[in-house]
Amino acid sequence: EYGGLSRTISSPTALIRTDSVTKQGFLTKLGQIIRSWRRRYFILKSGELTYYVEQPPIGKWKGTISLKGALIEPSKAFDVPFLFMIITPTRNYYLHSSSEQETNDWIRACIAQGAKC
Repeated sequence: EYGGLSRTISSPTALIRTDSVTKQGFLTKLGQIIRSWRRRYFILKSGELTYYVEQPPIGKWKGTISLKGALIEPSKAFDVPFLFMIITPTRNYYLHSSSEQETNDWIRACIAQGAKC
């Protein structure tokens, strides 16, 4: 169950209920396979950070980061301003926003949803 809905629904876009969203907006993410920076729309809710090509319902779902047991911290890697990383047991995610305040807001929101700093 996910927010009262079955996870067997084919698209996570169908599961978005704005009343349970903690934070949402655009961030830029470093790709895992093709190592380039891509702008993605992120939705933080229920301990998960889900990302899309564009804002739903138009944007295609790309992935979900579980914050359970994840470590989140600012990063100086790649000489990219306003960068932070989410370290999970299976992967490291590099994300950046357009301002220091926005990065701090995302970090605080992720910590409130279960990530550790």
